[in-house]
Amino acid sequence: VDFVFFFSCSLSRIQLQECYSNKETKREKMSWRGLSVLGLFGRQRGVGWRRQEAARQFASFYDRSFLEYAKKDPPPVRFERLFHADMAKRSIEDVVENARTLRYTLLIRLARRIVAVHQLPYAVGVVEPMQKLHDLFVSTFHAFLRTPDIRTDTDEARFAALLVDLLGKTKLVLPLMTEAHPALATALPTSKVNEFLTTMVVSRISRRMLAAHHLALRRLVLGEGESTFGTIQPDCNLRLVAEHAYRSGTAHLSTATRPQLLLESPPRSHPLCYVPSHLHLMLRELLAWSALRVVARHAHNPPPIEVSVYEGTDSTTVKIADRSGGIPADQIATLFDFSLPDGTLEKSHLGLPISKTYAAYFGGSCRIQSLPEHGCEIFLTVKHLTASCLAALNSDTLTLTP
Repeated sequence: VDFVFFFSCSLSRIQLQECYSNKETKREKMSWRGLSVLGLFGRQRGVGWRRQEAARQFASFYDRSFLEYAKKDPPPVRFERLFHADMAKRSIEDVVENARTLRYTLLIRLARRIVAVHQLPYAVGVVEPMQKLHDLFVSTFHAFLRTPDIRTDTDEARFAALLVDLLGKTKLVLPLMTEAHPALATALPTSKVNEFLTTMVVSRISRRMLAAHHLALRRLVLGEGESTFGTIQPDCNLRLVAEHAYRSGTAHLSTATRPQLLLESPPRSHPLCYVPSHLHLMLRELLAWSALRVVARHAHNPPPIEVSVYEGTDSTTVKIADRSGGIPADQIATLFDFSLPDGTLEKSHLGLPISKTYAAYFGGSCRIQSLPEHGCEIFLTVKHLTASCLAALNSDTLTLTP
């Protein structure tokens, strides 16, 4: 039993139960997987480090608090409190109440992501980016778990400091997902890769938005400013966001090789109520993808990228048109697929499926139309946010349509 217990670091609770019930058939498999976790094959670090790493992984893997919280249902989000006009009416008591509810919500959502990582195949779970992602979730979870129940403004101030740290750490989630992508695509079927990564992105959206909203709420109530960064802005300046996103997404290109951005954005008759940081991320990724393809086809004097904005009563569509030569028709359907392996320019860029997930989260869409031998047109549609759109914050899952 001691042998089974010691070398079970990489197994889920269900797998361990199976091993106890059939030791003779499972023992060899367990010992090999356990030895691999300890780094006894192919590792160059010291024995002390291997023991500490094994102990850390084991303690995390069988921490029942993750399972207990993952089974709970988070409290529903009060949508009216997400809009700036209502935020101005709040008091410090409301801030404390929101912090208490948010702490519980974040514990549940972090626990679900930790359990999801635990359920991955061993070959994926032991790659360094996935281990870092797992450790990030675990450390944040325990930081919130150690926080006493929030009853006073002093308690809330300590909690707010943790939220600032959380927002900083969640910036690492997308880069770590990108680094872990090859292992995921190799070990899992397409549907499972898409499901896992889509849920990771969606959960990140909800955690960041709820955390940033609370910090904006407390700043407003405490008279420390009216920043709307990371929360809903009733009248987004799409032109400014697009220009900044293009500079950010093409910063690695020299001035000589960077295509010119031609932006046509007529005066709006309806305000664009949206999350500026979400708009920035989607436009940055889509414009960067388009620019890379244009530069790959036109090494010198690249043609411009044309951006047009079309306003509707309840949505806004941004069209990005380039002269990159187009994409074969049989590849269009897979461009937004998380599971594609590394290789060509399109298949190594996760910005497309990430952008589609961000758009779809609040009821929008993202699609690409190819013009053979000419270029591509990307259509990004975002919904003007209302309470019905914000119902998405009550869930950390999303089913994407092809």
